[in-house]
Amino acid sequence: MYIHKKVSSYILPLNKFGIKLCNLCILLLKFTVSYLKFVSNFLEFPKDIYNNLKFLLKN
Repeated sequence: MYIHKKVSSYILPLNKFGIKLCNLCILLLKFTVSYLKFVSNFLEFPKDIYNNLKFLLKN
């Protein structure tokens, strides 16, 4: 019984830490995806302006 208690006292905090770490990874992944979308939109934006200017200069 004593050994079981000692082991569970080690595993429980580790498990809570693991869950927190997992949630942190999910948050980080969501942030990375939204950041990449933002960057790709930001990179598309000047290209559109450039194409519009080129089109205007042709006419």
